[in-house]
Order: sequence, then C-alpha cells, then structure tokens
Amino acid sequence: EVIRVGAGDDRHRQASVQRGETLLDAVEDPDPLSYRHLVVSIALLSKPLTLLGAAVLEHLEDAGYTVVPLGDVVAAIRGEAELPARAVVITVDDAYLSVYEEAYPRLKARGYPFTIFVATDTVDAGRETYMTWSQMRAMEEGGATFANHGSSHRSFVEWPGVVSEIDRLARVRADIEHAEGRLAEELQPLLGVL
Repeated sequence: EVIRVGAGDDRHRQASVQRGETLLDAVEDPDPLSYRHLVVSIALLSKPLTLLGAAVLEHLEDAGYTVVPLGDVVAAIRGEAELPARAVVITVDDAYLSVYEEAYPRLKARGYPFTIFVATDTVDAGRETYMTWSQMRAMEEGGATFANHGSSHRSFVEWPGVVSEIDRLARVRADIEHAEGRLAEELQPLLGVL
C-alpha cells in the first residue's frame, strides 16, 4: 500500500504554514502497521520551500525515514523490488523555477532523490516562473528525475468543450502522449508514470 500525503489546497497550505505545522504532521505514526510506504507530494504555486523547508527535511531524517527514488516505488508496486521500512518518495508537481532555485539545492545537499512532474506546454512557452529544459537537464545530472504531468496542465476529469466521453478520453490521451514525447526529447524521464 502506498499512501500519498498531499499538502491540500492553497487555503489549507496557508493555514498549515501559519500554524507552524509541517507537511508530515499528519503522518505521525501511531500504528506502524497502518501503512507500509509514504509518498510525500508537494504541489505548490511558487514557493515549494514553504512546505519543503529545513524542518520537513530534518523531520524525515530524525524520524528515520528513508528517501527513495520514485522509480523504486514503481518497481515495488510491480513486485520487482522491495522497499526499506519507512520509505518516503518526494515528488513536486509542476516545473516552477523556485524548485530549481530553492528546493533542488537543499535536496541535493542531503542526497535526497526526488521527482518533478512537468506540464510541458508551460516550459515550451518559456514562461518566466517555470524552469527551462536546460535547467531541468542540469538537475537531472544532479540526480533529479522527471515525469509526465500532461502537456496542457488541464484537469483530465473536466475538459471544457468536449462533446462526448470518447472525445474527452481522446483529448486526454493526446495530451499525455504529447507530454511524454516532449519529455523524452528533452530529458530521460521516468516513463509510464503520470
């Protein structure tokens, strides 16, 4: 069983930070048999260190978590590998520039592997609040991995303008396949993970 602990919506994130809580406050382990693995998923608008700050990283270390690459968890789910006790995966949604400038140096300094899920259209558009492909290649050389977050960053559940469920599914498939192709052109992504 893999449990994904997200940071909630923006209001929850702000409230948690204001109260001084960490992302892992909800993960104190009263019953170690209640879960086997933990996925820490951090999806923030512009400041990933709000939740991925020193306190969270220290908590991972102090509480005996072992940060493992997402690929290891995928292999374990497929029955191809075993994970250590208290395994944690760090993922970051979107390719915000602050991940490159702030989170990456902290994670790299601790030797923590992590995966960034990239919405490729925002990167291709050259939006200034997002990383460039060159920055992502540098991070990849430093141990970061990248995975598919779709090309358009749209909700796959609610797609405006579709005329049928078949149309929606065709658009979702095209979005995913386009992003997978762009990632493969630019990086060495973790394929088959969305």
